[in-house]
Amino acid sequence: NIWKPDQAVVSAPVSAGSVLDVHASWIKGYTIRFHKNTGATPEVVRSQGFQSGVRTRLPAVRNGLGWARTGFVFKGWATSKANAKAKKVWKTDWAYVTDATSLGKVLDVWAIWEGANAVGNDNFAHSRAISGSAGSVSASNKDATAERGEPLVKKFPYAVNSIWWSWTAPASGTVRFSSSGTLFDTVMGVYSGSSLAGLATIAEDDDGGGNSTSQCSFTATAGTVYHIAVAGYNNDSFGTIRLSWEMPGLKTATVQIQPTTNLSVTMRRTPFAADDSLVYAAGVLPDDGGMYFLAFDRSTGEGTVRLECGGMAEEFACEVVYADFEEEGFVVLLEDGEWLSL
Repeated sequence: NIWKPDQAVVSAPVSAGSVLDVHASWIKGYTIRFHKNTGATPEVVRSQGFQSGVRTRLPAVRNGLGWARTGFVFKGWATSKANAKAKKVWKTDWAYVTDATSLGKVLDVWAIWEGANAVGNDNFAHSRAISGSAGSVSASNKDATAERGEPLVKKFPYAVNSIWWSWTAPASGTVRFSSSGTLFDTVMGVYSGSSLAGLATIAEDDDGGGNSTSQCSFTATAGTVYHIAVAGYNNDSFGTIRLSWEMPGLKTATVQIQPTTNLSVTMRRTPFAADDSLVYAAGVLPDDGGMYFLAFDRSTGEGTVRLECGGMAEEFACEVVYADFEEEGFVVLLEDGEWLSL
């Protein structure tokens, strides 16, 4: 039963004037000594014992070791300082090791750093602006990092590769953000505030989007800026993140009526007036999380539907054969004879 590991910080473990006896705990194994390799002291940030024959994770640099190098991306561990300079990776962050060195020996490893992080919206201060009451964007969190004090890491300790977006609510009402369509396990947080240290939590989620993706719903206030952070559940979860959002009671759509005419329109969840000739709608596809943008003539049902999913877009001439204007339900007959329910 370990009370404190080596080099741990303690604060008043017993009352003043008392004596606390501690006894060394020994295992049959080896030690790994971690060098942060930043040129700053102390150079060794942790020495950890590993049990012989047991498969064990290395501590996470941006969580378990709790430090980073400003302006650089951690790429992994090297077994010598020369290998770190040459970027010869021995193990990546949070990787498993078994008998990494001989029994009773010490293995020194050095952090490998790569400068000029290319992830544009990695940090809170560089969050990417999105707008509108419905839409979708994609970005990669490969090589992304977590800043000290990020609220998402406080909730999900291994979510260390977050990227950020900022969204200003165009109206008051319910809004739903989702990472559905992302092909790995994600976590998500929505926050308000003007600085990373002063963020207030609005919503946080792990698996609410289905298939290990995330979803956050909340009541937005018009004109308020909300910050959305999405990360992999752990450092092994990275790739292209797909973020979509919609306000069920207020949707903004960009629809193509003629080949060269794009119209931006707004639709509210109310019955359409009798003199409305064109109907516009936008929303999330029910099956795969893509987006649809629909425009049709109310009298003839003829129109255009545009489907967007995973960076692909396809547009069809269509005929709307059923429309419930109270509930915004549509059954669409595409030009190739297929049916689409929205």
